[in-house]
Amino acid sequence: MKFIDEKEKLLLKMDSAIESHPNNGVLESLKRILSSYNSASQLNGVLSRTVVDNLDYKIQIGEDLIKFEEWFQHNQ
Repeated sequence: MKFIDEKEKLLLKMDSAIESHPNNGVLESLKRILSSYNSASQLNGVLSRTVVDNLDYKIQIGEDLIKFEEWFQHNQ
């Protein structure tokens, strides 16, 4: 998996999640954080911690963000 390609796919999913949950500022914040990353080496656990601490687990994108971050942290 290529970081930039997977990041772009995830950003598209985030757009959909934001559309479905327009009043969820955490999703907007997560999207800004993810957008700011240019390589897997920049991943530092912020996405996962933000999801765990602030995002409703019923929103699928949270699980997707955690998996994305874990995969690239362990496979770079």
